Amino acid sequence: MSAAVDHLVRAGRIESKSLTAGCPSGGCGGCAFATADGGAGCATGAPVPGRRGPGLVALSLRRRPGAA
Repeated sequence: MSAAVDHLVRAGRIESKSLTAGCPSGGCGGCAFATADGGAGCATGAPVPGRRGPGLVALSLRRRPGAA
């Protein structure tokens, strides 16, 4: 699935944007949005390299030139 989404993003057919979520009570270390070193990865608008979990992502279709 991720390979297909990556291909569609590279081809300009869809846009992918990471979504933020509420913080867990245990802090960033146990969060799926955390980076591999335990740092916060949730406050960015782009995918974070080294993120341990899948996180939340919004996918949207891009308008084609000339489409009504």
